[in-house]
Amino acid sequence: MRISLLVLVLTTAKLFGQGPEVPHKMNFAGMTLTIRDDAREEIQKDVDALTQSPKYFEVKADRARTYFPIIEKIFSEENIPDDFKYLALQESALVADAVSSSNAIGYWQFKEATATDFGLVVNGKVDERMNIASATRGAARYFKKSNTYFNNWILVIQSYQMGIGGTMRSVGEKFNGDRHMEINRDTYWYVKKFLAHKVAFENKWKGEASITLRSMEVDKEYSLEEIAKKEGVDRELLRSYNLWLKADKIPGDRVYAVLVPGGTGRLTDPAPVVASKPVVEKKEAEVKTTPTVPVTVAEVVNGLRAIRARKGEALVSVAARGQVTSRELIKWNDYPEKKSPSEGEIFYLEKKNRSAEVSNYETDGKESLLAIGQKYGVQLRSLEKANPGLPDGLLPAGTKIYFGKRADEGGQVARAVAVDPAKPFEWGTPDKD
Repeated sequence: MRISLLVLVLTTAKLFGQGPEVPHKMNFAGMTLTIRDDAREEIQKDVDALTQSPKYFEVKADRARTYFPIIEKIFSEENIPDDFKYLALQESALVADAVSSSNAIGYWQFKEATATDFGLVVNGKVDERMNIASATRGAARYFKKSNTYFNNWILVIQSYQMGIGGTMRSVGEKFNGDRHMEINRDTYWYVKKFLAHKVAFENKWKGEASITLRSMEVDKEYSLEEIAKKEGVDRELLRSYNLWLKADKIPGDRVYAVLVPGGTGRLTDPAPVVASKPVVEKKEAEVKTTPTVPVTVAEVVNGLRAIRARKGEALVSVAARGQVTSRELIKWNDYPEKKSPSEGEIFYLEKKNRSAEVSNYETDGKESLLAIGQKYGVQLRSLEKANPGLPDGLLPAGTKIYFGKRADEGGQVARAVAVDPAKPFEWGTPDKD
């Protein structure tokens, strides 16, 4: 009896201590994926990180309930597998005004030039990167273009971060047209992170959303006030779901998709990466709006959610703006507890990566191992494991720091430069010989 009770306790602890289990085989976009144990362990850690906070997981799941129906409808019209919807969660957490360190913006993290190339309007009046319907249509165009080169949806996912040309140079043509693929330790990190999002959310997002949306096409000049009255919705609530409008009027130069909120529930948005949005409360005939959090511009640095410290700001204030605890901020950033933040200092709002895009890095004599880990978004303990025996404090100039497998163990060696692994993608066509 005691043994049975112990097994029950341990099983229950396991169930509540981690996210959904990564399977050995997965179906994705009509493909069969075999997940090898090394990759499965890596993906599982990402799944557990995504689901470790029930509060933030539910915020994202509720956003998915709001936005996924719109994405699925557009993907159906564009003949894109609806599994791609999880990529929007990975790119922006479905936050309209999320901004990356390379100034990619919106739900699908477009740069301005790329957005216009794929049919989005970005000017002084509108920025359709922050319009879920328009931006999803643009992303679908990219997916279709990429698939004409690969005929393989997994490689399309890889190309969204690496670029079409970069993906072709990385993998050649050996997987073109494949419907069965093995996911292993050598699979591109971005693909594995995507699969983690699919596993974490695919059985959790369905249900009733706190806010439902419908996309309404408008081909004439209208003010938000006019639309709010016509549709019988609160103007400020309408405005909060149409941040793509830089003014209160929809231009009459083309057809635009206006997102009209409906359903019931209170609009709340406490997730770490979100800029401030209004909370709408109705008390009898009066409508009041207040911000949910102080104004914070979200960034994506090294593929991770992050914010910057403000001048004279205490660590507890940085944590509050990021909607995390001070303890989480210290843990995720390997941060000394008694250190005060510096203006502009980056703080990650989730667990850092175990490796970087580059193989190694040569120090300039002004950096510690901790600073290098923060620069590349890599966990300090991973760096210490890959670089045993290094002294504490500043490292001598020319010290080679490895981010993964060392050269004498078969790792690739190249002089590293400071890069941002979260750089969205190079959209151009492959290089021609």
